Amino acid sequence: MKKWIAALATVVFMVALCTPAVFAAEEVSFKGEVMDNGKLLNEEGEEFTIAEEGKGGEVLEMAGKTVSVKGTVAEQEGEKIITIISYTEEKSAGE
Repeated sequence: MKKWIAALATVVFMVALCTPAVFAAEEVSFKGEVMDNGKLLNEEGEEFTIAEEGKGGEVLEMAGKTVSVKGTVAEQEGEKIITIISYTEEKSAGE
């Protein structure tokens, strides 16, 4: 019985090690450009992958537009992923 429990604990430990790390989400607000590759480029030059959850699906259809977004950012395997809670399209100077 002790060997079985030790084996089970080892399996659980190995699964935990192999699971990609997702860090706690941080709430942010910023202005950025929606890019064709499904990313959002903020004014500081940081790229965020747009999650399709929340309002992300709507924002993904706005490639080439500038938007102000509010959402949560989590980092997974070195990539920043934003789940957009709300957004507004910014009007260009000519509009």
